[in-house]
Amino acid sequence: MGDPDRIRTPGFARVYIPFGLLLAAGCLAAEASSQPTLRRAAYTIWLTVATAAPALVLAFAFDLRTATRAVYDWWRRVWTFAYAAFVLHLGFGHGFFEWNIADIVKHQGPLVAGCNYLLAALWTIEMILVWGGAPRDSVQMNRFRWLVHSFMAILAFVTTVLLHSGTIRMIGIVFSLAAALALLLRFLLGPVPIRSPT
Repeated sequence: MGDPDRIRTPGFARVYIPFGLLLAAGCLAAEASSQPTLRRAAYTIWLTVATAAPALVLAFAFDLRTATRAVYDWWRRVWTFAYAAFVLHLGFGHGFFEWNIADIVKHQGPLVAGCNYLLAALWTIEMILVWGGAPRDSVQMNRFRWLVHSFMAILAFVTTVLLHSGTIRMIGIVFSLAAALALLLRFLLGPVPIRSPT
């Protein structure tokens, strides 16, 4: 049997319950629309960006290679649920277009669609590595994490702030400001220091 502290993820419900409630609310609210599948795709991208924001702040503010286990676990939980929301977003979006990739590329344009598929592939690989036991203090893992996080942050900024308006733009602005501030503080002051237990 493994060490239960390594398997258990403390505070899981603190992320899962709000995520589940927001997801359920978004799916139910979409029923009032004339195109519920499209609205579900919109609401799940809102949830993706809102959930990814605290994960990016943690990743940018702390050095996840040396951060306390609690910080790392919070980052992993929130980032995982952001990924789950993104997968649901892709599912609803593809469902709206009846899983016709050519129509999706035509509607979004090759650049946006290609970036979305690339993010999906990179994020999936990262999730497999994170939950598959890849050492978090690995230099290669850290570089890959920075690549995925930076790409997601840039893509989220472009698609929510530059290409949309309304609620998603507001969510994108808050997301972008939080991530940019954490990144700026990281570059100016270095990662948040880890207090010695002594």
